[in-house]
Amino acid sequence: GKWPTLGLTEMFKQFDIQQSSFSGTYPWRLSKACFDGSLQNDDDRPYGPLMYNNLTSQDQMTFLHELFVSAGTQSTTVFPYPDQDSRCVTFESTYKCMEGAVWDTPWDPRNITQDCNLMD
Repeated sequence: GKWPTLGLTEMFKQFDIQQSSFSGTYPWRLSKACFDGSLQNDDDRPYGPLMYNNLTSQDQMTFLHELFVSAGTQSTTVFPYPDQDSRCVTFESTYKCMEGAVWDTPWDPRNITQDCNLMD
């Protein structure tokens, strides 16, 4: 179905299976600010993100693949938009910019929240 995570959660509840959260998993599309924060390693999480959920396009998956696999590279795309920060992210030494439609980024461009405490 369309919502397998919710179905699995209900099954876990029915069978009284203990659940816990994992740092680095994100069950919904993040705002750009929270997505940027999810790429930062720290003492609590010395590794990159484990999972982003609710990605719906090949462009989103390709972007993430290139971001995490292409260590140390940099996008050379020139953008006709004044705010390049809304299209680009950095993970470790990799700088990557979304070349497709801005609404097709792995983050939600409509979500402008800066409070990411509930995201991890």
